[in-house]
Amino acid sequence: MRLIWLLAAHHFADVALQPDWLIKLKSKKLFAIYEHVMVYTGAICVTIFLLGGTVTPWLFAYFAVGHWITDAFFYQFLPWKTGKPKPYWHVYPDQALHYLQIVVYLTLID
Repeated sequence: MRLIWLLAAHHFADVALQPDWLIKLKSKKLFAIYEHVMVYTGAICVTIFLLGGTVTPWLFAYFAVGHWITDAFFYQFLPWKTGKPKPYWHVYPDQALHYLQIVVYLTLID
């Protein structure tokens, strides 16, 4: 059940709490990715807390750094490397890596 709640929190924070202007800015400014990651990580940590988990600075860093690396790769590095904007299909590996981070947390950390 914890997996379902964390995936729901993930989608809420990664989709609903991310306005279009921020999505567009993420491909131009690393700071925009940082802004998104702070909101995302806060939502995930609040969910973990409400589910009875312990939220530590290390846990916050785990989710923040992992999410930042994934988004920076797909929004900044790949477009720079290929010379093309982020194609839509990149949403699938992007989301798969975010899911993997949640599963690793539930498996190893929780």
